[in-house]
Amino acid sequence: MDQPVGIDIKWQIFSFYDFRDRSFQMVPQIEYSVTDDLFIYLHGKIGGDINGNKANGRLYQRTDSFSGTESSIGLTLANYF
Repeated sequence: MDQPVGIDIKWQIFSFYDFRDRSFQMVPQIEYSVTDDLFIYLHGKIGGDINGNKANGRLYQRTDSFSGTESSIGLTLANYF
Protein backbone atom coordinates (compact mmCIF):
# COMPACT_ATOMS: atom_id res chain seq x y z
CA MET A 1 0.00 0.00 0.00
CA ASP A 2 1.38 3.44 -0.81
CA GLN A 3 0.12 6.99 -0.93
CA PRO A 4 1.72 10.13 -2.37
CA VAL A 5 1.28 13.19 -0.17
CA GLY A 6 1.83 16.24 -2.34
CA ILE A 7 4.76 16.15 -4.72
CA ASP A 8 7.63 15.74 -2.26
CA ILE A 9 6.45 13.06 0.21
CA LYS A 10 5.33 9.45 -0.33
CA TRP A 11 4.62 6.77 2.26
CA GLN A 12 4.51 3.00 1.78
CA ILE A 13 3.75 0.01 3.98
CA PHE A 14 4.87 -3.49 3.07
CA SER A 15 3.51 -6.39 5.09
CA PHE A 16 4.45 -10.06 5.20
CA TYR A 17 2.61 -12.86 7.00
CA ASP A 18 3.58 -16.52 7.43
CA PHE A 19 0.51 -18.75 7.72
CA ARG A 20 2.53 -21.68 9.06
CA ASP A 21 4.02 -20.12 12.21
CA ARG A 22 1.81 -16.98 12.31
CA SER A 23 4.71 -14.54 12.42
CA PHE A 24 4.46 -11.21 10.62
CA GLN A 25 6.60 -8.28 9.59
CA MET A 26 5.50 -4.77 8.64
CA VAL A 27 7.89 -2.41 6.88
CA PRO A 28 6.72 1.24 6.74
CA GLN A 29 8.72 3.75 4.69
CA ILE A 30 8.47 7.50 4.15
CA GLU A 31 10.24 8.97 1.11
CA TYR A 32 10.98 12.70 1.02
CA SER A 33 12.27 14.37 -2.14
CA VAL A 34 14.74 17.12 -1.20
CA THR A 35 15.62 17.86 -4.83
CA ASP A 36 15.08 16.03 -8.13
CA ASP A 37 18.10 13.80 -7.39
CA LEU A 38 18.34 13.77 -3.55
CA PHE A 39 15.98 11.67 -1.42
CA ILE A 40 15.64 10.91 2.29
CA TYR A 41 14.08 7.59 3.33
CA LEU A 42 12.83 6.92 6.86
CA HIS A 43 12.03 3.25 7.25
CA GLY A 44 11.33 0.77 9.98
CA LYS A 45 10.72 -2.89 10.51
CA ILE A 46 8.19 -4.15 13.04
CA GLY A 47 7.65 -7.83 13.65
CA GLY A 48 5.92 -10.18 15.99
CA ASP A 49 3.55 -13.07 16.38
CA ILE A 50 -0.21 -12.82 15.78
CA ASN A 51 -0.93 -14.78 18.96
CA GLY A 52 1.07 -12.29 21.04
CA ASN A 53 3.46 -14.84 22.48
CA LYS A 54 7.25 -14.71 22.35
CA ALA A 55 7.66 -17.64 19.93
CA ASN A 56 10.16 -17.10 17.13
CA GLY A 57 8.98 -17.48 13.56
CA ARG A 58 10.49 -17.22 10.11
CA LEU A 59 9.63 -13.51 9.74
CA TYR A 60 10.44 -12.39 13.28
CA GLN A 61 13.03 -13.75 15.71
CA ARG A 62 14.09 -12.37 19.05
CA THR A 63 17.58 -13.81 19.60
CA ASP A 64 20.86 -12.81 21.25
CA SER A 65 22.63 -12.62 17.88
CA PHE A 66 21.66 -10.53 14.83
CA SER A 67 19.30 -12.38 12.47
CA GLY A 68 17.99 -9.49 10.35
CA THR A 69 14.39 -10.02 11.45
CA GLU A 70 14.48 -7.83 14.56
CA SER A 71 12.43 -4.64 14.82
CA SER A 72 14.50 -1.68 13.66
CA ILE A 73 14.36 1.89 12.40
CA GLY A 74 16.66 3.63 9.92
CA LEU A 75 17.33 6.74 7.90
CA THR A 76 18.85 6.71 4.40
CA LEU A 77 20.08 9.58 2.27
CA ALA A 78 20.26 8.69 -1.44
CA ASN A 79 21.59 10.82 -4.29
CA TYR A 80 20.91 9.58 -7.84
CA PHE A 81 23.11 10.94 -10.62
